[in-house]
Amino acid sequence: MTPFAFEGLLARHKAELERQELLNGILAAAIVNSSWCHPEEPVSPEEFMPSQQARLEAEAAERAKPISAEEATRRIMHSFKVKIAPQAAKPLESPQK
Repeated sequence: MTPFAFEGLLARHKAELERQELLNGILAAAIVNSSWCHPEEPVSPEEFMPSQQARLEAEAAERAKPISAEEATRRIMHSFKVKIAPQAAKPLESPQK
């Protein structure tokens, strides 16, 4: 077997594992979210996928870091532009008497 064929088989195997993890994660998340003692915020299937734990932990660490006032202002302004910009593009109608 050539190294190229081996890499292809390895990639297909990893994709199949992630698919199986996702299916199990969907099932586990559905059970947790519909149980009697369900959490305040719904859990996502990724929380039950071992292959995604490193990414989720990195995102949680990034969210836990304090941000500067300039970064907070930039994020707020970006959010404002994303939500308001499509509406601001509409022409204003003059009031009719």
